[in-house]
Amino acid sequence: SVEKERLLDVKPENYDLTFMPNFENFTFFGSEEISVKIVKPTKFIEINCKEIVIHNALFHQSSDEYLANVSYDKERETATLEFENAVSSFGVLKLNFTGFLNDEFRGFSRIFFDDIQRYGAVTHFEPEWARKAFPCFDDPSLKATFQISVI
Repeated sequence: SVEKERLLDVKPENYDLTFMPNFENFTFFGSEEISVKIVKPTKFIEINCKEIVIHNALFHQSSDEYLANVSYDKERETATLEFENAVSSFGVLKLNFTGFLNDEFRGFSRIFFDDIQRYGAVTHFEPEWARKAFPCFDDPSLKATFQISVI
C-alpha cells in the first residue's frame, strides 16, 4: 500500500532513547536519536506515534541540521515530519517528546507495587504498542538496534 511504502522509504538502523518518567502526574519526557537510511530523497518523513506529543524534531546530517514541522494523523497513528528541503542518504532524526504513563500495559506504562507502596515503569511494545512509548517506525519488517536509558 502507499501508506506502508511511505513508512518504508526511511529505514531505522539504531534508536538511542532516554525516558524520564514522572510518577507524580503519570507523564514522561523522552528524547531519541534514530539513525536512519533514507531510500529516496524526501521532504516528508512519516513515523508512528500514538498519544505522544513531539516538541521538536530535526534531521542531523554531517554538520547540517534541518528543523521539521510536525503534523499528526490520529486515525493512522502517525506523525509527519515536514522539512523545508528534501533530506536524503544517512542521518540522525533527533526528537524530544512527552507522553502519558498509562495503566493499560501498552507502550510505556506504570505499575503500582502494593507491598512497597511505590510506582514503577514497564514496557510492552508488541504488536503495535511501541508507538505509544516513543515515535518510531513501528513495523515488524524494520529491524534496528536499541540503547535505552531510564532516568
